[in-house]
Amino acid sequence: MADWIDEFFVAPMREPSAYAPYNWVNTLAYALVALVAAYIIYRLLRRFKIAVDENLLKTVLPFVVFGSALRVVQDANILPRQIELLGWTLYPFVTPGIYFVTFALLAACFIAFRKEPANAQMAGWTAALLCVALLFPLFENWLHAAAIFAVAFAALKVFEYAWSKRGFKEGLLEKAVIFGQSLDGAASCIGIAYPPAGTSYFEQHVVGGALMGAFSPFAFLALKLAFAFAAIWLLRREKEEERNFVLILIAVFGLAPGLRDALRIAAGV
Repeated sequence: MADWIDEFFVAPMREPSAYAPYNWVNTLAYALVALVAAYIIYRLLRRFKIAVDENLLKTVLPFVVFGSALRVVQDANILPRQIELLGWTLYPFVTPGIYFVTFALLAACFIAFRKEPANAQMAGWTAALLCVALLFPLFENWLHAAAIFAVAFAALKVFEYAWSKRGFKEGLLEKAVIFGQSLDGAASCIGIAYPPAGTSYFEQHVVGGALMGAFSPFAFLALKLAFAFAAIWLLRREKEEERNFVLILIAVFGLAPGLRDALRIAAGV
């Protein structure tokens, strides 16, 4: 059992040059953990009567930026990949450790400033900007980064136009879903199809890698766009609080890897 855990979970974190970061085993395990965590978080929000709305997304957003930027700080070797603590080897700045670090900071700020969400947001943006500041001297691929964000903004504008033609009014959560998923797709597509000079990227996630291998990076971008549009359309008739929570999850799961990849490409690491 120990050898199995090491092969599929620990080795990809310990030896990134020898193992792909994701495989079918750890991908399914991480997905299961994410689903359980999402359910627990939703129940806690309901228990403490915390509104699941646009304000919740505004509080979560800076911590998404923080986690994504902190991951790239490690990619740039500014932070170590592993640390030793009380005889244990930990990997707090790579998946899945980075999610626990980010959530711990979010939870701490959320509890500390429960009655003052603006202060929680300020704390999150401060941490996020500090991480981005560490990366700023490395930024050199500005055109690639601009292209990634341009695609995401273009997708958002198409959505707004199409949604208004249907007679619907989009909110911040729907916009975040479109922008986040588009950003993830655009970063992967541009980074792999048109990598900056001196860099070479590949899709680390199993499903995305299989899709790109069978078709092309553009197919991944198209799938992301289709998924975002379909999710918003299908969720529009659900109960407001449940719909909002799922939309926030979809937005975060797009924004987090999308921002990480965009920052990594901009820094050329």
